[in-house]
Amino acid sequence: WASLVFSCHSYQVYLLVNERRAVTMTHDEEELYMKAFVQYGFKPGEFKDSLAVAKARYTRHAEGDELQSHELHYLLEGEIEVIDKDKGTDVLDVIEPGLGSWLRPVYHPDVFFDQCKHGSVVYKCSSKSGCRTVSFDRKILVDYIMQNPRLTEAAKKVELDDLWGKLHRAGPHRRRQTYQAMLQMAVSDGKLDKKEVELLVLFRMRNGITQKQHEEALKKLGLTDSEFMKGEVGNANLSGSCSDSFSTSPSSTSSVFDAAASDAVATQR
Repeated sequence: WASLVFSCHSYQVYLLVNERRAVTMTHDEEELYMKAFVQYGFKPGEFKDSLAVAKARYTRHAEGDELQSHELHYLLEGEIEVIDKDKGTDVLDVIEPGLGSWLRPVYHPDVFFDQCKHGSVVYKCSSKSGCRTVSFDRKILVDYIMQNPRLTEAAKKVELDDLWGKLHRAGPHRRRQTYQAMLQMAVSDGKLDKKEVELLVLFRMRNGITQKQHEEALKKLGLTDSEFMKGEVGNANLSGSCSDSFSTSPSSTSSVFDAAASDAVATQR
């Protein structure tokens, strides 16, 4: 017992020291940290560790270059077209720097990787001046994040804000897919509290999601509307969805839900 207590104490000391250690960043690292990590609760040491563990690298792409689809990319400069190979040259989305500039889901439980890694989505640089990205080994990054509950919550915030950014850039035909992805993320931890239910309902009202469309989205997760309203989502089937179909990819799931609620209230006024 004494050994267990000592080990736990030592680990907590290690975490504390790691969070408070002095960190030196390059210009590129500081840019990425300020744009995509600091506002979600990643501390400098955790950010640097994430880069190292996930083998982050900065890359410039010429117009027409395709990005590796199995990796996680964050767009810093230029524009990226999201293309469905199965439909020829159909452009699903255009990713620009800013909110919504992650090219794949930032955080999902392990169950999604086998579903998503062989998808038909292609990312292609469409800017004449080229594109600049930072790329991560997605599986390694998520495994690292899931070891720390606080980082897990921070990554969910990143995912939700990224979805919200894509939603504002997308047309009405995309909003059902966004709602599906938001539902999927909201239930991924096996819990759905009253506030999340209320804000998802407001999002549906704001974006014209019908009851039938809502129930179809729940059905894909193996849930009923009754279970949804009661917050009974522990048996959700998360293996049947892959949010790469929306080219993205979503307390703490409050950021995008709060934004949806604000929009809904403003619209009602």
